Amino acid sequence: MVSHNDRKQLTFEQAEGAAPLPTQLRPGEISPPLRAKLWEPIFNHLSLTKVWNGYSCLGSPWDRILRDYHVQHEHKMADAFDDELSIHVNGLSSLFKDGLYTRVFGFIQFVLRHNKCPNQLADVVEGILVEERAAYRLLDRSTFVPIASEFEGETVMTALATANKLGLPGAYEHLKAAGGFLTQGKFADSVRESIHAVESAARSLGNAGSLQVALKALERRRRLHPALKGGFEKLYAYTNDENGIRHALIDEPTAEVDETDAIFMLGACAAFVTYLVRRAEGMPT
Repeated sequence: MVSHNDRKQLTFEQAEGAAPLPTQLRPGEISPPLRAKLWEPIFNHLSLTKVWNGYSCLGSPWDRILRDYHVQHEHKMADAFDDELSIHVNGLSSLFKDGLYTRVFGFIQFVLRHNKCPNQLADVVEGILVEERAAYRLLDRSTFVPIASEFEGETVMTALATANKLGLPGAYEHLKAAGGFLTQGKFADSVRESIHAVESAARSLGNAGSLQVALKALERRRRLHPALKGGFEKLYAYTNDENGIRHALIDEPTAEVDETDAIFMLGACAAFVTYLVRRAEGMPT
């Protein structure tokens, strides 16, 4: 089970398993907090640049940006463009609140690529994506790219389902906690839990008190290829080495374990858990 201390770092849904997949591994989604935070700088820029022409209307550079978006992106007639500020604020507010993630990111990307894009907007957007641990980040300050593949997300979900189905609560809970910590930005904690998931699965494979013992048993009973066994052992040894991630977690909680490390370790350990369990149960891998 997730410890009381660990639960303090997770949302209730994450701790209970209702939201096991970390946000970084959920491309195609955009959370309400991310929607709100991405809209705020756009709204602020629009408000600060408004001009009065008998009514509040778009000022520079938004008059040009939104006209181009109207014509080039939405393929609407130029004479149908209205420069009244409230029309655009209301329309964009609705888009950011309820629009498909493709529409939200599509609008922002259009703005970031426009030659009149406000200064520093790209930096603000990137900061928000990092802060919210979004599934997308900016490439060259103008293009959204996923930071993890759909396959990595599926690997984690498969490991959770397999561990839960076969009655391995330890591995299941550790993987779930690793995903929760990744969402929370607690990358070192996420790596720690990913590794614990592997250890727990190994100990559950019948009279196996350690990963090394489990691998040797698998090699004997299931003819685990020596090269594959060696690769698993090296990955595990790295995390336990004096200079490895796990040692750093124990002795230096602020060690430089970043988001990339945590995503890799969660995916690798999830795949490892699934493989170990299926081998031990004689299931197809």
